[in-house]
Amino acid sequence: TWGTETPTTSPRSRSRSRTLRRCGFRRVPEILELVKAVPELRVVVGDAATQLLWEVNAPSKEWGALQAAYSHMMHSSDEVILEEAAKLVNRAMAVGDTKLPTSLPIILELVQRLHAQFGLDIGLFSLFFLNYANLGVGECLYMAQNVPHAYISGDIVECMACSDNVVRGGFTSKYKDIEVLCGMLRYAGGEPHIIKAVELEPGVLGYSDPDIKEFEVVHVRLPAGRQRTACFSSWGPAIAFVWRGTGSVTIDGEVTNLAPGTTFLLAAGVRTHMHAAEDLDVFAASCPSQYFDFDILRRCID
Repeated sequence: TWGTETPTTSPRSRSRSRTLRRCGFRRVPEILELVKAVPELRVVVGDAATQLLWEVNAPSKEWGALQAAYSHMMHSSDEVILEEAAKLVNRAMAVGDTKLPTSLPIILELVQRLHAQFGLDIGLFSLFFLNYANLGVGECLYMAQNVPHAYISGDIVECMACSDNVVRGGFTSKYKDIEVLCGMLRYAGGEPHIIKAVELEPGVLGYSDPDIKEFEVVHVRLPAGRQRTACFSSWGPAIAFVWRGTGSVTIDGEVTNLAPGTTFLLAAGVRTHMHAAEDLDVFAASCPSQYFDFDILRRCID
């Protein structure tokens, strides 16, 4: 499924495979290279929208041009999408030109892969608009509100701000709301927002960024037989879950057994004592310190 929702961050869990995602719009010059190289893309983008892309010579023109190009593609008739997508798949299977734009080979590889899963879906053309992120173990990707994205494969741990909607646009059997999607997206080209993990202490990685106002994520890895005492959040609550392994956590003298999928809620300032029977991976999300108004908190404490 691809579409958009509220802000999310996706730390990569510890697994041998890599996670593949599409996220945010490519820069306009890169999209133009792809439009020139792929006739089927040119058809669904349209001549008028393509001309707007060519006329982008300042950041102020980028939003409108990207919106026009992407919206025209998303509003293409079913007949046009089926016809051009079939041609695109044939092109992807036959391509052998080494002079193609550098981003095109991986796109055409994904066209074949996703066509095998979803058929002649309109989402095949979104591959040309969206960035491609290949995340390794421990790497993290942040998607701000209204940034289009699609999860392709691999294992991730995803943390998302409170949301009451997910707007879908392709690669799904669920309802697709094209009008709402095209009207709400953030039409700004650029690189994916990658967040580097910070080792807070041995075996503890922290994922945070000044742009993320709603939450931060901590990953605790505890080898079998080891113990750790930790406080996940001093000023607000935290919610944690076990991704892998077994063990136990003691909170205020109460012992809870841990297994994959176990979740537990922690009040502000609560210290936990964890014991790993097997290699244990625990992720915890909490509000960052800048989320709180410390003047109000101090008055409450006083």
